[in-house]
Amino acid sequence: MNMTSFKSEKGEDMHENSSVAGSSKRDKETRFHRWLKRSAAALIVLTIARVWLGPHGDAAQAQQSGGKAVPFDATAQRNDLLEEVRKSNQILLGILDTLRNGTLRVEVQPASDEGSGSTGKKK
Repeated sequence: MNMTSFKSEKGEDMHENSSVAGSSKRDKETRFHRWLKRSAAALIVLTIARVWLGPHGDAAQAQQSGGKAVPFDATAQRNDLLEEVRKSNQILLGILDTLRNGTLRVEVQPASDEGSGSTGKKK
């Protein structure tokens, strides 16, 4: 098949069998793809800018509102933690005193069938 090529008024290569409607459709698809790529690039740039600049809107107001949205008081949390540690230490000191000074009576019993521990016996 022999196709004749020629230049259009715009300087584009045209073929004898190509139609104006076909090239117009190609232009529309190309424009759509360019628009789609530019839109995706714009969204990516906006997302990066938002991450770079930090929170704003409701998140920024919650951080600046003095902790009304998310209560956070590091001093109170530290004091609560220290109080729990003191209680645990008192309990452990009581157990240690009992183990050192008290008399313990230990009674060994075989494990029950319902227990998850092994008895060392094979059935």
